[in-house]
Amino acid sequence: RCGLGKVAEARGDMAAALEAYRAAARADAQDPEPLHCLGKLLLDQEDLAGARDAYARALRLDADDDVARTELAYVCWALGEREEAAAHYRRLTGGRSASPQLLYSLGIVEYELGRAREALQALTRSVRGDAAKADAWRLMARIYEEQG
Repeated sequence: RCGLGKVAEARGDMAAALEAYRAAARADAQDPEPLHCLGKLLLDQEDLAGARDAYARALRLDADDDVARTELAYVCWALGEREEAAAHYRRLTGGRSASPQLLYSLGIVEYELGRAREALQALTRSVRGDAAKADAWRLMARIYEEQG
């Protein structure tokens, strides 16, 4: 499904890779894999709007697609769409076994949105899953310091 695009990428022909991924997405409009490949290449090329569209399309095909949701959350954050990023990160981290990295990302977005309590909750869960997460500890200290 992504084979021709991967071959083109390996040759360094990104224009051909993009076209191959787009063609694969058109050929099977119900398969999110070509959209993942397209989104990743667009993200690598710093086409954030294009990557956002590809991952959003993949997510419309499968609302439980955590790969597409994770990438879409990051792209939304990078585009300055903090509320949408937070919504995606919240959905990704709603379970008990949430990834410490996703929880850390949620903490950052909540902090940037001015929601200190929510940021601290996410960051606390993050360090419980990975106590070596020095960046999370530093951000937690900053929030506590700002709150007096």
